[in-house]
Amino acid sequence: MDESNVGERSIASLLHKETLMDGISLYSYVNSIIGYYDQNTKIFVDEQGNIYNSIDSENGVNGVVQFYCGNATKIDEAYNKYLDKKDEKDEANLKIKYNSEEMNHFYLSLVNEDNILVNIKYDINEEYEKYYKNSHSNRNKKELNSDVVSSTDFEEIEELIKSRKYTKKELMELRKELLTEKEDVKKILRLTDKVLKERYKKPVDTKNKYFYDDGVLNITKTLKDIKKTIVAQDEPIRKVLAEICRFDMNDKKRYGIILSGSYGVGKKELLKLLSKDLQRPLMIIDSTQINPEGYEGMKIENYIAELYNNCGGDLKKVQKAIIYFDKLDKKISTDIELFSNPEILKAITKFTESTSYKAMTSAEEEFNIKTNKMIVVVGGEFQELYTGRGIMGFHMNDASKKDYPNTSDLMEKSQMTKDFLDAFPIYIRMNDLTEKDYIDSLKKSKKSPINTEKRLFKRMNCKIDFTEDAYELISKKAYVLKQGHNGLRTVVKNSTSKAFEDVNNKRNKFETITITADTVDDNSKYTYVIRKNTRNTKKGAK
Repeated sequence: MDESNVGERSIASLLHKETLMDGISLYSYVNSIIGYYDQNTKIFVDEQGNIYNSIDSENGVNGVVQFYCGNATKIDEAYNKYLDKKDEKDEANLKIKYNSEEMNHFYLSLVNEDNILVNIKYDINEEYEKYYKNSHSNRNKKELNSDVVSSTDFEEIEELIKSRKYTKKELMELRKELLTEKEDVKKILRLTDKVLKERYKKPVDTKNKYFYDDGVLNITKTLKDIKKTIVAQDEPIRKVLAEICRFDMNDKKRYGIILSGSYGVGKKELLKLLSKDLQRPLMIIDSTQINPEGYEGMKIENYIAELYNNCGGDLKKVQKAIIYFDKLDKKISTDIELFSNPEILKAITKFTESTSYKAMTSAEEEFNIKTNKMIVVVGGEFQELYTGRGIMGFHMNDASKKDYPNTSDLMEKSQMTKDFLDAFPIYIRMNDLTEKDYIDSLKKSKKSPINTEKRLFKRMNCKIDFTEDAYELISKKAYVLKQGHNGLRTVVKNSTSKAFEDVNNKRNKFETITITADTVDDNSKYTYVIRKNTRNTKKGAK
């Protein structure tokens, strides 16, 4: 998602709603999400295009959907709030720190006597400590001498023990009480873990429709589903699916895939769809943020810990993850000296080997992850392999004449080692998009930015339409940007931004908004139908 989206880039809590009774709801923390939050509409759109109402909105009270957002914080403000001064200001690092801080909170939402929505934020640890102290207090009053212990505050009890004011019998009773409390805590924690896993673990479909009965991936059926979202990439996707199918059928030898393609053609989206269809968790690692031991920056262990958190501590799921090292070419071009450090390549290559990786959870618990069943992909644009000159080297005016660079090309020009290329022998390039592909993406893709706009306008009780000449001009402008789907999103958002603002400011006035080619050139020139069935042509902003 780009900066042209409505709202400011923010991080928020994804919350699961449970209605306790009429007008009272409980929201429990699921995960952190990054995207764009509009303070006026109280709508949060994450990077995958998913739309969430805020628990502070009217929909948060009366809505019937299960998931909402809360605690939306601008990214810059979140850096100051959640990161230490020594921490690098990076969104991946922010998500880890945000999860660590916010995962122990829940919200109680209710409508008070004045019909005003009130959201109360609770800290689970604080609430438990209150309960713990109260329960301990009640028992102490019966079992301990009240003249000796006048307060149940633990610090005061500690001071009393140090002052030797407890008798031996009282100390033995206190010790017994504390051991009982300890066992109670363990029981509660075990029960909490069990409920969390049962509630939030998605049921696994043992008869996944994308696999044959014998467990072999059905390439044709999976491709058919992915084509509903990603256009003009049938052959590259088919090759990726074929390699994954081989992975699943051959446990003895694991290897990785190099996935190249221009910006915005669908590399990352392909991995997200594969994660959904194959029921494997996905971890996207920004290669530009990874540094070897001894350097400042993100370590692979940080990402593994985040993956472990996202999977609810389910090691079996973690160990079958798809690991995608994105922007590998950017790491090469911007950090050529650092990238040549073999430790970086070794760390990535390690995922293709039957090895264990140690990482630490946010609760500082160490765990081991085996990588032998993971699908590992490294991605980047690698445009210098096809046109112009650069650190990747050879000049080519016709990319189709040489789709697959050989080993010497990659070793000499990209600083990749032979061991790394032995571990990643499969090179697949996704197609560059034509103007027709852009139009097809607008009309046929499930993730079309026009579909997103239609959903947003519908939430404001207004229908939005696009004329054929609008489709064509949007596609031409996006083609010039050469940013693939992201370019389409930029042009569509710019084209609808004035209409969105007007509909938002005058709710329930507009029945239909129509975007034409003129609107794409000047977003104030849109046409509309007001609710009294009177059509007016809008040629300028009001």
